[in-house]
Amino acid sequence: MLYAFDVDIALKTYLPGVEFRNLYVLRYDTFPAGSFILFNAPGLRAQWAGKAPMLNWEYANTYFDLVELQRLAGGWSLYEVAGPK
Repeated sequence: MLYAFDVDIALKTYLPGVEFRNLYVLRYDTFPAGSFILFNAPGLRAQWAGKAPMLNWEYANTYFDLVELQRLAGGWSLYEVAGPK
């Protein structure tokens, strides 16, 4: 499972076997171990402060161990959820 913000639609074409969750659509209270988060905290922080994408990111970052797997262009990073803290 991959949690992302507004790139899930494009990624479905390239990763047809992956289940996506859009961080904009819902507030999540759990992120299963072994799932992934693709996010750009520096680039989205100002515009989305107090809104679902940043609230989901802040919650995941506070309550779950996230392992950065890869830094990507433009401030994006891919994280694996290792489990709850």
